[in-house]
Amino acid sequence: MIQLAVDLVEEAQEQYGEPSTYPGMNNRLTVDGVTDALKNGEMISAFEEWNASEYTLLAVSIQRELTAQKETTASWYIEVEYRLNLSDREEWNAIVEEAAGA
Repeated sequence: MIQLAVDLVEEAQEQYGEPSTYPGMNNRLTVDGVTDALKNGEMISAFEEWNASEYTLLAVSIQRELTAQKETTASWYIEVEYRLNLSDREEWNAIVEEAAGA
């Protein structure tokens, strides 16, 4: 599953360029050593985001299921989602008004 997350990140980089994830985050999928840390259990989650368009973000994340029995085989979840970028509230309000025909 970790390799699938890496493949998704590579595809996103081909489509959208460099990630727009906050640069100081240490659990980014593109940071050196993160995939190794996921594989050996030092980390349980990582993610990346891209500006897919002016108002759309693409997010790729992977997370390990936490269980009481850490010795058993881990379950991993990968999530890929497009979502609206609502960081600029005034600009968002203008989009909504235009869509509503106001």
